[in-house]
Amino acid sequence: NALQEMQRSFAERLREAQEQAAKAKASKNKDKADLALPHISNLNEDQLLTNKLQFAFKEGITRVGRGSTPGEGGQETDVDVGLAGPGIHRQQATVTNKGGQC
Repeated sequence: NALQEMQRSFAERLREAQEQAAKAKASKNKDKADLALPHISNLNEDQLLTNKLQFAFKEGITRVGRGSTPGEGGQETDVDVGLAGPGIHRQQATVTNKGGQC
């Protein structure tokens, strides 16, 4: 197997590496928010952690909140953007995007 790998041409190995890189980039971009739309992103005192989480507001209504957690009597709140932390309500906010304006 190692001998076969060594005998493959550089062009073949380069082509395979480029295909794998393209697949990885496509899957990474699939998960990114469309920043042409109104959006929110995280802030952090560490600049390396700022803008790591981004969410674009699609046309219509977006619900922001904590959602359901165990011990709340089974009441589920359908949220589009889930937040966690002290002081976050089940229904924290509602954002309406009409024609690219929130």
